[in-house]
Amino acid sequence: MKIALFGSAFNPPSLGHADCIEQLSAYVDAVWLIPSYKHAFSKNMTDYGLRCEWVEAFAKDLPYPVEMMAVEHEIAQLTGSDRPVYSYEVVEHLCNAFPEHQYLLAIGPDNMQAWSRFSHIEQIHNRCQIFVTQERKQVRSTGIRKELALGYVPPNMLTPNVQNLLKSHNPWEPRYVA
Repeated sequence: MKIALFGSAFNPPSLGHADCIEQLSAYVDAVWLIPSYKHAFSKNMTDYGLRCEWVEAFAKDLPYPVEMMAVEHEIAQLTGSDRPVYSYEVVEHLCNAFPEHQYLLAIGPDNMQAWSRFSHIEQIHNRCQIFVTQERKQVRSTGIRKELALGYVPPNMLTPNVQNLLKSHNPWEPRYVA
């Protein structure tokens, strides 16, 4: 099988992510969603376990063969440190764990601009193809978090299962103290 590896903070997963998966689905048999454990470029993210829960719910909303592969925390444990896990480590780990598949690493246009900052890009190129998704939908997690901080769960930016989870627990919801 040909598998797309799609890593992201998924903080939270959005309809923009869904559009990237739609683009990938035309070229692969399945998409594996890989939530970032700790971000390599020091992006502030909410709890890893919570983001994994969102990704599971998100995957159920999509009409494509999509599966969450929460492996970055395992890779961090194997290295014996609580540091960011790099894309090349994810690629190596999954290629070794599932050698029967062909892999394609999906990156967004923002990461393509930062590609030279990625660690061990030659190793990545030796193991898989690179697919740059296009930003066809202007829906970003940053905008969603701004809405959530105001106490609003934006239905036009999220899939139904993710909306429901955020309605029941919004980690950005304002807390007022009298």
